Amino acid sequence: MWRAPGCSEVDRRDEVALQEGDALTGESLRDLVMERWKYPLEVRLHRRRDAFGVMNLWVQIMWKHLWEQSFPMTEEEYNNQLDAVAWYLNEWNVAGYVRNEIKTTTQNPGLTVNGGAKTVMIKLDMLTEEQQQMLAAEQ
Repeated sequence: MWRAPGCSEVDRRDEVALQEGDALTGESLRDLVMERWKYPLEVRLHRRRDAFGVMNLWVQIMWKHLWEQSFPMTEEEYNNQLDAVAWYLNEWNVAGYVRNEIKTTTQNPGLTVNGGAKTVMIKLDMLTEEQQQMLAAEQ
């Protein structure tokens, strides 16, 4: 896609958000995850510093799912967490971007042969300066 000079990644995020339609809800996020991976997997926001000390924010789609006996949340807690994640994604105007990434990723969460676990990580590298400051202040 062609972009005008000076067009930032934030502008691309807005284009994707407009293409993808409605805002996310917890229920639509659950449906999206179940459509892609067939299980109600745990979805959470995760922040982490990279090797250069820059704080990054990620959406993590975990290998654990609601139907497991050992899942650490009740269905109500799970739904509340999805509602909260969806609310933040909408507030940060990245809901369409995340929806598109979930639909197109080739990664699959799950357990590895040697007993490890893998998650699907979607980097939210389109944070505004205000959101970067908020993350830095919460340390």
